[in-house]
Amino acid sequence: MKQLLLTLIITGLLFPVFSQKAPIKFGKVEKKDLLMDVYEPDTSAPAVVLCEYGFFDGNDLDFNHIIRVKILKNNGLQYADWKFVTGNKAMIKGKTFNLVNGDIEVEKLSKSDIHRTRFHDAYYVQSIAMPAVKVGSVIDIQVTYPLIPSEWYFQRDIPVAHSELILTSNQYIAFRKNFFGLEYLTSSTDDRYIAKNMPAFKDEPYMSSKENYITKFEFDILDIKIENYYKAYTKSWEHLSEFLEKHDYFGLALNSNYNILQKIKEIEDNSSSEKEKIIAAYREVQKMHFNDWHYLFTSERSLGPVFDNKEGNSSDINLLLYLMLDRMELNPDIVVLSTRSNGMLSPVFPSLERLNHCIVKIDVDDETFLLDATDHYTPYYLLPKKDLNGKGRLINRKSSGWVDLFPQKKHTTKKLLRLELSEDGVIKGTKSCVYEDYSAIEFRSNFAGFENRDAFIQSLLKSNPGLSISDLKIENLSENELPVKLNCELEITEKTMDLGSEMYLFPFLCEQITENPFETPYRKTPVDFIYQIEDGMTVSIQIPEGWEVAEAPQPVNMSLPGNAASVLCQVAAFGNTINMTYRFMMNQTLYTKDQYPDLKAFYEQVLKIQEQPILLKKAE
Repeated sequence: MKQLLLTLIITGLLFPVFSQKAPIKFGKVEKKDLLMDVYEPDTSAPAVVLCEYGFFDGNDLDFNHIIRVKILKNNGLQYADWKFVTGNKAMIKGKTFNLVNGDIEVEKLSKSDIHRTRFHDAYYVQSIAMPAVKVGSVIDIQVTYPLIPSEWYFQRDIPVAHSELILTSNQYIAFRKNFFGLEYLTSSTDDRYIAKNMPAFKDEPYMSSKENYITKFEFDILDIKIENYYKAYTKSWEHLSEFLEKHDYFGLALNSNYNILQKIKEIEDNSSSEKEKIIAAYREVQKMHFNDWHYLFTSERSLGPVFDNKEGNSSDINLLLYLMLDRMELNPDIVVLSTRSNGMLSPVFPSLERLNHCIVKIDVDDETFLLDATDHYTPYYLLPKKDLNGKGRLINRKSSGWVDLFPQKKHTTKKLLRLELSEDGVIKGTKSCVYEDYSAIEFRSNFAGFENRDAFIQSLLKSNPGLSISDLKIENLSENELPVKLNCELEITEKTMDLGSEMYLFPFLCEQITENPFETPYRKTPVDFIYQIEDGMTVSIQIPEGWEVAEAPQPVNMSLPGNAASVLCQVAAFGNTINMTYRFMMNQTLYTKDQYPDLKAFYEQVLKIQEQPILLKKAE
């Protein structure tokens, strides 16, 4: 690519240059921008993009990107830091403007304020921290680098007063632009695109990814054609597969060293079936440290150093797993995809830029497994939730096609509580929980975030006032294929209300949902729970001698149309024992905007069910 760019520049191939006057000039800030203390279209905005301008210059094949930001509030100071993906060569300039005693003071961006991180070949993340930024500052950043960007955002997490993009067409480099977003552009021509007064993008609860809905362009180079040179990139999925198979940091990186071969032989010697080999290889690669870089290409030209260092990006790890299975002649395949946070793949247009991850597909004994070894807490038969993103694309010399990336199991939790209530309103007893499949993955991941078991217990006590926990036991924490089992003794003092000869008992204890996540009257995006949810609970409470149930909640068995969701709650008294059965189920993973009103009302009813007390009174 670098040689091609150099050739184009040297040969003096000129592109038509758009003559429209730029809406912004770097470093030319007006005093009125510094005097601004609120953005009138959105007075809650912590900062605002006053102008963002991008221009692809066909004369030197450079893309010029300028962004100007006004900081309005303390929580807007985070917008003094920006990141840009560029090639090896990038020119970066920055200035911070402040109004001091009526005069404009300027602080220039220094090299020490720019941190460059290489994440593949000649691609770098340029992290910029603007200097001397405070409430009232205006910052200017200009970044210039070769070719077009992979994305252009007309919308940001803060309002954008003006965004403008100019792309000159040419006969040598063909690219495709895909439009995403829920907001409209102000104007659009073949070369020039403008958005004015773009509102800040607001996340909604249980939204898949803002990348699916934020207003932006995505760009893919289709091919480069000049004189006797031709190279196809993403004209079709077949071209993309061929490109990846021949890429130094993908297909050609599938090399092995002695250490890998030795580990493969060890696995083969200790496995009695193909499935055992697959599981053993998966567990071996899963031990590696994932550096949190989701990227389609490997960090080295060979996977040997990755294996030796026991660390790598997502493709390092999963291509290493593919390599081991391939050397054992188990016929694995590679599936490329976009993770949930990165947005979904287009079913129509192949996109190299959208891809940021790969996993392994393998068939054995009439079973198909999709393997991702980057997550330490996921069993071999499940995909991490970051991969559950619609469809991935099979990269195979013999065939290609789509692979479903849907959850094969549920998020299942089962709870059993055996309790005793004293006359002074204290509840004591035991609690047993079983976390299965995605619920188990979530528990293991959350537990790993605590320094130790005591810190985990303290977090439970902090979120549940009046709770005491003792004799906590957790089973199967490191056995990913087994459910996690938690058992403890508990005491809680704030789930009853003393009324003298009567007492209110709130039976949901620590399991109560405290707020409805769906509060807005309407919804812009679908509700995405990722997987189906099944939460079951059985509670048995012994009440004191001389007391009886005066009033219990009515049985509830409610469901949404088509059984899209359901809740069941039954309370029954037998002598001095109260038994409650509760089951909450989300039977779909995705709910449309049309289903949102019903889903909102459903959650409101669930809250009411969990708030209902049991009225006890002293027997006469």
